Amino acid sequence: MWKLKQIFDGEYGCEERQPGEKEKCLVILANEEGEEKTFEANEDWIAAIEKLSANPLMKIIISKPMAKDCQYKKIVVEKKGDGYQAAKYTEKQVFHDNFGAEDLQGFLMEAIHDTFLQVNAWDEKKEYSLLISKKGAVTLRAKASKEAPDTVTEHNRKKNYILDEGQVIPPLVDMGIFTGEGKVVKSMYDKFRQINRFIEMIDDAIREYKGEEIHIIDFGCGKSYLTFIMYYYFTEIRHMKVQMLGLDLKKRCHRKMQPGGGKIWL
Repeated sequence: MWKLKQIFDGEYGCEERQPGEKEKCLVILANEEGEEKTFEANEDWIAAIEKLSANPLMKIIISKPMAKDCQYKKIVVEKKGDGYQAAKYTEKQVFHDNFGAEDLQGFLMEAIHDTFLQVNAWDEKKEYSLLISKKGAVTLRAKASKEAPDTVTEHNRKKNYILDEGQVIPPLVDMGIFTGEGKVVKSMYDKFRQINRFIEMIDDAIREYKGEEIHIIDFGCGKSYLTFIMYYYFTEIRHMKVQMLGLDLKKRCHRKMQPGGGKIWL
């Protein structure tokens, strides 16, 4: 694994640049065997990777090879515990590397330099796009991300959500958000986050409530998906006695929740 050892600016003695040409720096990488790899890169490229790698990234996709004969067609980096795992894809195989979070900058520099032209990365709030033209022009953009990356670590899911992945929650299984084993269906992860945010707001609203029983009327309950989720929250997580009444104008959408999870159509 190559790690960043040192960066020298334009004063290290390289040849003069053409007028208007970006000043280049010397990047030195080193591996565990003590071998070194050096290359020149312009300041914008280095600054963009430094800024990108400074974020708590969850997932990175390195793509758009500069040449057809590049060894790897794309590289996917995912957060794993306190470090990262990189999957390097050839035409027919995939190779994996594991490294610490402190080595992310060096990994990106070695992987991208003169090889790839595009990097997309996600943290919990933003999506980042790093674009490199064939002439070396660098553009780094960031925007709010409406969806979480496809793969998020188990640790990061569990630390944030009241409705926890890993346990079978019948309403979420019925909605197709959870599998029968209690795992989030990848395509439903955004809905999983929305439902948890809904439960978080309810949790905030009743945090000071000291009673052992609560009565709830859900006006406009529709098919009652959220009604059942609320019932699960109060009975299985808060361990409270609950009487819930769901009301809707549409025929057969009026139902009453009973203790134990039973329901009566009204």
